[in-house]
Amino acid sequence: MAVPDPCRTIFDRISSMFNFSIEQTDNTVVSVYPFGDQIYTMTEVPVLYQIDPESLETIGQKRLPRSLIVFHTAHPHVMSNGDIFETAEVVGSMKPRWRLNPAYMHSFGLTENYFVIIEQPLCVSLVNMVRRYIVPEPFSTTIVSYPEYETNIILIHRETGATTQYTTDTLFFMHIINCFELDGKVLVDLCTYKDGNIIDAMHLDAIKNMQSNPDYGQWARSRPKRITIPIDAPENTKVEATLLADVGVEMPRINYEMYNGNHNINLHKS
Repeated sequence: MAVPDPCRTIFDRISSMFNFSIEQTDNTVVSVYPFGDQIYTMTEVPVLYQIDPESLETIGQKRLPRSLIVFHTAHPHVMSNGDIFETAEVVGSMKPRWRLNPAYMHSFGLTENYFVIIEQPLCVSLVNMVRRYIVPEPFSTTIVSYPEYETNIILIHRETGATTQYTTDTLFFMHIINCFELDGKVLVDLCTYKDGNIIDAMHLDAIKNMQSNPDYGQWARSRPKRITIPIDAPENTKVEATLLADVGVEMPRINYEMYNGNHNINLHKS
């Protein structure tokens, strides 16, 4: 999802001091997707690498527009007609809840008529990102959490770009399972966490010490929930997120070509 830079003036002033392109990772290990007849690997930075599908050698690099601060989801949506929804084209926009701390979004949803954006209270601090160019620190130090705030769901109409915002009880997430429209409602299935400690759970030291850390199980405890949004509900209506199953679910997989954006009942989990 791409959004206009909310702090363009601030970053223009410091652009001559820092080269924000020098630290773009080449470790694009999250997704592999076809773009036409080409294959690209990607992660959450606005840099993609083209690979040879036979030799797996790197062919070249692509960078997304510098005119935007891009909150790049690691999981684009590829439609049956070949359309790709990711970051290269602005099809809708929304203002972040916190101007200097836009929400961290690893994935987004898509239905027949809407883009589904989950604005969780887990954010990327732009101030902390700048600080990393002075004091070298891991990217995780840019993540800030506001667990006292509820989670927002924003529907962006795919044709008109009109946005409607709803709220639900606080939840955190990495992956959306599926989104679809049914009986006048938008339903959003996703893997949820009770707090933002899932980021800490992915640190190498945390993984090494998981057996001796009594809190680790709670950090990584994900449960599938369904958010139900009546399409005719007024702006800022609070909607319900219900538990689908009391089992751990992450890295969800559906029959994407058949069911993405459509009602399905089969989910594969890891």
